[in-house]
Amino acid sequence: VGFQRDSVRNQIEHVEALWGSFITRYPDDPEAALLDLRRQLLLTQRRWRAQVWQPLMNDVDEEEDDDPLLEVCLYWLIWGELGNLRFCPELACFLCAAARAHCRSAD
Repeated sequence: VGFQRDSVRNQIEHVEALWGSFITRYPDDPEAALLDLRRQLLLTQRRWRAQVWQPLMNDVDEEEDDDPLLEVCLYWLIWGELGNLRFCPELACFLCAAARAHCRSAD
C-alpha cells in the first residue's frame, strides 16, 4: 500500500505495546484483549463508517468477518502517515474505510 518503512516499524511497536497493555486486563485471553482494543480504538471510525460510508457505498458492515489485528494495524499505519491531517478526523475515517474496503476486495 506504500507505507514508509520506518513508520511501519514504529507502528508495529506501538500496536504490540497497546495490545500488551490490554492483555494485562485479559491475561488468559489475548483475543478478547485485541477485540477490546479494536472496540475502543475504532469507535469513532465505526460510527462514521455506519453513518457515512455504508449508505454512500451501499456497504454492509461485517465486523465479525474482519481481522481485528488488521483493522488496528491499518488504523495506526494510516494515522502514522497523516501528519498534520490527523486533525481532520473525517479524512482519517475515510482513508481507514477505503483501506479496509481495499483489503477486503484483495482477499
